[in-house]
Amino acid sequence: SVLAVLAVAFAVLLWRGLRRCRIPGNAAADRRLERDSGLTHRPLQMLTDRPVVGDPGFWQAHLERLQKCARQLRLRWPRAGLVAADPFAVRAALLVSLVAAFVIVGRDTPRVLQRAFFPSLTLQTEAPVLEAWIAPPTYTGLAPMLLDAAGGNISVPAGSRLSVSLTGVAEAPTLHVGTQPVEMRMLDAHSFSAEQTLAASVTLSVQSGRRNSTVWRVTVQEDAAPRAMFPAVPDQATRSLKLNLPWRAADDWGVVGLSVEMHLQEKQDDDPLFIDVPLPSGNTRDIHGAMQVDLSAHPWAGLPVVARLHARDAAGHEGVSDEVAFDLPERTFEHPVARVLIDIRRTLSVRPNRRTATRLLAEVNLAPAAYADDAVVYLGVQVAQSRLRYEHEDETIADVQVLLWELALRIEDGVSSRTAQALEDARAQMRDALQAMQQPDEAPSASAREAQQALQELRSSIARHLEALQQEAATPPDAAAQREMNRRMEAMRDALQERRPEDAERQMTELEALLDQLLQQQRGSPEQQRNAERRQRGEQQMSVMDDLVQREAKLMNNSFTRGRPDMPDFWMPGVASPPPVPDRTVDLRQQHALRRALGEVMRQYSDLMGEIPQNLSDAERAMVKAAEALAARQDETAQAAQRRAVEALLQGSREMSRQMATQLGGEGAQQRGNQQADRNGGRSSRDQGGTRDPLGRETGADTSPDDAESGVTLPDMAEHQRVRSIQEELRRRGADRTRPPQELDYIDRLLKRF
Repeated sequence: SVLAVLAVAFAVLLWRGLRRCRIPGNAAADRRLERDSGLTHRPLQMLTDRPVVGDPGFWQAHLERLQKCARQLRLRWPRAGLVAADPFAVRAALLVSLVAAFVIVGRDTPRVLQRAFFPSLTLQTEAPVLEAWIAPPTYTGLAPMLLDAAGGNISVPAGSRLSVSLTGVAEAPTLHVGTQPVEMRMLDAHSFSAEQTLAASVTLSVQSGRRNSTVWRVTVQEDAAPRAMFPAVPDQATRSLKLNLPWRAADDWGVVGLSVEMHLQEKQDDDPLFIDVPLPSGNTRDIHGAMQVDLSAHPWAGLPVVARLHARDAAGHEGVSDEVAFDLPERTFEHPVARVLIDIRRTLSVRPNRRTATRLLAEVNLAPAAYADDAVVYLGVQVAQSRLRYEHEDETIADVQVLLWELALRIEDGVSSRTAQALEDARAQMRDALQAMQQPDEAPSASAREAQQALQELRSSIARHLEALQQEAATPPDAAAQREMNRRMEAMRDALQERRPEDAERQMTELEALLDQLLQQQRGSPEQQRNAERRQRGEQQMSVMDDLVQREAKLMNNSFTRGRPDMPDFWMPGVASPPPVPDRTVDLRQQHALRRALGEVMRQYSDLMGEIPQNLSDAERAMVKAAEALAARQDETAQAAQRRAVEALLQGSREMSRQMATQLGGEGAQQRGNQQADRNGGRSSRDQGGTRDPLGRETGADTSPDDAESGVTLPDMAEHQRVRSIQEELRRRGADRTRPPQELDYIDRLLKRF
């Protein structure tokens, strides 16, 4: 139709132009030649003149002059006069457009021009275009494979995703997967597409109207289960009590998880012990290594066990190795009472006879002089007896075994000496890990992971040793010193995560200097020690509350992830792999564990302060509702209950902080002020001088900013409360997953700074 309109317009314009066209005569032609040649006085017209009278010679000379002018005639190119007709030079834009069109079309210019001037009079659409590709599962690491539009044979992994699109057809095509037809959905009037997951070998075909079917024969490769084995029998590591576990695993696409399952050889029907094996980074299709784990404190230490490896791949398949039998390494105790307690503990693992164990424990307490009349050991043995006699739950035996181990270590080593040695080992391990990070031949990810583990062990060792010193009536550290040490360790953690070993080593040096100074200090009266102990317990409970909030918020995020209706199930090339969906069963176990931990916090806080905030009870009820919803596979209900639990925990944490600031903070400051006044006879600590703590501050209650000679400034209780309020507000906003992703990322970065 467009071509017809153009043809009619061209004909009309041509007719109008021909009507105004006049064929020039001889006179007009002569005038054109004269103008183009620059001749004047019309010499061509004079050629036709005839003399009337005159001199013939003169006339002949006149003719020769005219003939000479005729030989100078020339004709210029015709001029269309477009400048007058197109004063704005629109013709130049048309010319540029025409040249650009020829450049864009390229080699197809003749065909396009031919179709423009000689169109087909029959109605037909563009030639159909068929595109098909198969995207393998993300865990294979394979790129998508484009299928030949003419058909053919192809082999793909199980779980691959087929995508087919057909454009340029008027009728809806049909995709046949084997004998099952799959209707292709319409994208527009002439475009259709379909997607299908391939679970088994099948023949694929696309049928569109009278067009011949395109056939592909797809062979689906089933994912094989991973293989695992022990290259050697596990044994005790050299010069250590750790168990050396050599392992090897292989899979066609890579191993994603490896664990060791252990059973007592005499009681293989009981619950097993699982130990996760850290895997190296990179290609995990065929990997091997050895792991050392310290099980000397486990109740099975010294007993024969059977073990097997469990390897998992990304498709969820699991491979199990053959069983191997060996004895777990155990520690040798020299003290006779400690050996008796360890024997009782080991016997409870194999033959849990409560009556026999109770009788043996009673015999231990008949001679308290054998363990130097240690009241803690005596009471601990009594507690173990009572629990075995009156508590019949299965968990009681495990709790008693842990208690007997601690009592045996106390008898054998003493508390402070044992924790001091553990602290020294942790410090040495931390220094070795920092040195390993600076070695160029070390794997960056492995060395950073080992340094993070060493830092966690150092943190635990410091806490255990300070607690042991406190139990032995040594001077306990104040809260400010502990906060400073925690700040140093947090700075070390950030430096390790950002791969800055030099900064981490500098923080380690400062931490060791502060720790040595803290361990050497001698200060305070028994009353001050009790107040410091209460404050320390309160801060530990606040730290536990912060951890509970973070873990509950993580469970809420997991429920939100599982319940998202818009989670894509097919990922195109170049798009990041989707995150794994959290396991609901694991979250249910963690939810129960968080509820029990909250109950323990409430019990300890009641012993410390005598009153439990109502918000903590609300949080516990919300956790119970969340666990019930997870058990019923109701993720949205669980998310709502977990949100209420997070909010109640934040409010309860705020109330706990306020109560402790009111009771512990004010009471402790008043007592310190009275004691300082009694010692100084009413004079202030600035007049008296006083002693200094490890941070260089005056220990008196009346110190002013003028006394801060060391330059160390620590936040007071009000600033501490303000920081905690900011943390709670950030966690509350971070728990709202409906906020924009940029805001949530920014909140996560802020929380990492704390």
